[in-house]
Amino acid sequence: MADFMAENNPCGQSILRLVSRGNAIIAELLRLSHFIPPVFRLDGRTEQHKYAEILTDFSYFRQQEYMGGAPEHGHGCRALLAAVGEHYHNPERPYPSEDNPLLYELTAYLESTGINHPLSKIYVTTDRLPYIELFVLLFVLSHLSRMHYSKPLGKLQPKKPQEHVDISALVAGVITLLHQFHAEVNELFVALLGQYVRSMIAARAPETQGDILNVLVFIDELVRYGGVPRRTVENHVPTYILDEYKSYLSQ
Repeated sequence: MADFMAENNPCGQSILRLVSRGNAIIAELLRLSHFIPPVFRLDGRTEQHKYAEILTDFSYFRQQEYMGGAPEHGHGCRALLAAVGEHYHNPERPYPSEDNPLLYELTAYLESTGINHPLSKIYVTTDRLPYIELFVLLFVLSHLSRMHYSKPLGKLQPKKPQEHVDISALVAGVITLLHQFHAEVNELFVALLGQYVRSMIAARAPETQGDILNVLVFIDELVRYGGVPRRTVENHVPTYILDEYKSYLSQ
């Protein structure tokens, strides 16, 4: 047995790793079992009537086709979507409502397990703010002007070491901010970025080349982390400019 578990025995080492991972999974399941929200247990008849069709157990694996269609057509899912819609039509309505605790509990439960995406989360709903996309553009340009592209690092760096400007934090903050508004604000912001790039190129001023590169790097980061479709960018920035930008980075 000692030889089987020796470090030079690949079979025994593989079994040890599998057992270790299995123990870690079981320990995590036991930990999460102490945080199951009450509504998930379907103890009351009200919860059973509302959510039993969309909160399933391991029986899901025996009837996947039926269970897969139940949330889309079931009463519980429609009630959740209706609650979300009512809140967006009238932000003063509580969200989620007191008589519909599932969404609140589900959000807390997913966050405790790490199954969430902070950059795409809507933290607060707000009315349409005039020219918010222009304000964000000026904010971004003011920070990009303090940075330059470093080829060895492959990212934007502050021009002055004492200035603590981080491109990753800037992109994450802008993405989070824009997600609190209607999707058209995001598209208008990308359109303004494209207009800035086109106007700077048309000016043919050598001193603006660094600014153009910074904005193109920022747009690339938006696509990578913000889920902005490449086609949306190409609608506002000519493809040949993007190709030239990629060519420069690959040199």
